[in-house]
Amino acid sequence: MRVGDVLEGRFTLDARAGSGGMGEVFRARDDATGQAVAVKVMLARHTAERARFEREVRVLSELSHPAIVQFVAHGETPDGEPYLAMEWLEGEDLRARLARGMLGVDESVALAARVAAALGTAHARGVVHRDLKPSNLFLPAGDVALVKVLDFGIAHLGDVTRLTRTGAILGTPGYMAPEQAGGAGALDARADVFALGCVLYECLTGTPAFAGERLMAVLAKICCEEPLRVAALRAGVPPALDALVARMLAKQPDRRPRDGASVAAELSALAGDPSGAHADPAGHSTLALAGERRVVSVVMLGRESPLWLDTTEVEAPPGTPAEHELRDTAALFGPRLDVLADGSAAVTLSGDFVATDLAARAAR
Repeated sequence: MRVGDVLEGRFTLDARAGSGGMGEVFRARDDATGQAVAVKVMLARHTAERARFEREVRVLSELSHPAIVQFVAHGETPDGEPYLAMEWLEGEDLRARLARGMLGVDESVALAARVAAALGTAHARGVVHRDLKPSNLFLPAGDVALVKVLDFGIAHLGDVTRLTRTGAILGTPGYMAPEQAGGAGALDARADVFALGCVLYECLTGTPAFAGERLMAVLAKICCEEPLRVAALRAGVPPALDALVARMLAKQPDRRPRDGASVAAELSALAGDPSGAHADPAGHSTLALAGERRVVSVVMLGRESPLWLDTTEVEAPPGTPAEHELRDTAALFGPRLDVLADGSAAVTLSGDFVATDLAARAAR
């Protein structure tokens, strides 16, 4: 497709806005309404990539919420390439905004509440986004109060099969829920709640909840490590907000709010109570954390692999140890074993040992 072409007698392509391995995005004019639209044309021919494109078309055509990018139309170019027309957005994504610094507390709550409400609409229809992250949250005119959720290309729908082969994981490492990082086949709304918790954490603190130089390290942190509470990193965070973020980042799905609508309700209640002094609705303590230190030894197993922090598919390296062999070996020493979705594993040992004895046990 070229600038000046007209799709199906309706969309006039005015300018190329971007391109990538899978396709191109054009700024276009909808001659039926006179409005500017974004037209995404898929050029990739692989079956999996086409399935993702078709999935995004289906999800957007069925979802309607002010905080979800608006579907306009879809069809095929004269060359048989599928296209998707959406509302045109001017502004920047949250990733670009956070590169300049963290948000205010009120801004963070407003953004998260609007995203949570959008996710609630999706969750009510059985849709799990699975790749919520700052680069998929767009700020029209740079306004966090107008945030829009983008890219439902790897969303999960209850009546369709997996998009990827065994040995690959979908999502972005630093925003995956533990069950997603561990390669669980079935994910529900609580995986999106965890991802939104990661986004909210980053908005409030200016740092990711889970970061590392390699994929294996990030996945291990998600499964094994508790991040510092936001109140420990930023003064003035209301106790109830601190407690909510901690619950959204709970390792066990059943300890998190059940879906986006639940998070939106809690954030709305918090916005109505500026002091943030009301009790945590789940009954968890909102008292300041007492200092605690313990000795832990972690053994990482697996091939080194580069970490792409903004990818939606990571392929497992070949030749990683079989899970049953790892579990049999780990059982001899009694540690916690987390087999990660990239084929690597994290073995965590702790207990009443001095540091040198624990390290020796880990080495054995």
